[in-house]
Amino acid sequence: MGATRPLTVMDDPLPPIRGLADIEALEKTPFAERPTDRTVYELVRGGALIDPDKAAFLNLPAGNPREEPVAMTYGEFLSNVHRAANLFRHLGIGPGDSVGVLLPIVPQNFIVMIGAATAGILCPVNWMLERSQISAILDAVEAKVLVAQAPADGYDIWEKAARLGDQVDSLAHILQVALPGYPAEPERDFAALLRDHQGARLNFTPPATP
Repeated sequence: MGATRPLTVMDDPLPPIRGLADIEALEKTPFAERPTDRTVYELVRGGALIDPDKAAFLNLPAGNPREEPVAMTYGEFLSNVHRAANLFRHLGIGPGDSVGVLLPIVPQNFIVMIGAATAGILCPVNWMLERSQISAILDAVEAKVLVAQAPADGYDIWEKAARLGDQVDSLAHILQVALPGYPAEPERDFAALLRDHQGARLNFTPPATP
């Protein structure tokens, strides 16, 4: 296996593709020598370092267009990705292990997904599926960790997730992401568990390929 390319922001971007001549010129350069990121983590890290203070997400916690949005910068997002990946590695997730995700479109969903893809294998599941379908998917990928939404009005996600531990033999941990105004069980609280892990960097070397 060759040496891993340093994880830095690309300072030699690919030339524009304007026609066949540009494509032919590009194809003369071996793929391994092209200044392209190889993994999801490299893409996220490289992009975040371009302007860490720029807003990456603007979230309306109550879904009210008149409320003040809560911003998360690219720097904060990258830090949370590091924390999530380090948490998953702490929970036993390695390159061949799957993390199931059962969340609506909230900022934590993206943190979980990129963290899971960095530490192991990401398996996002449509939370509107029936529990039997969700169970079959998680069982097929032998998911070791599941991150699901904590109980909240208008959602039945936790009602499905709570029983999956008895139906999916490989599941060792089921974590909760709480929506604003709703609690999470302390031992399952994803936000609290993130705080126990450093956000400055990864505690492990991620795979060099997706």
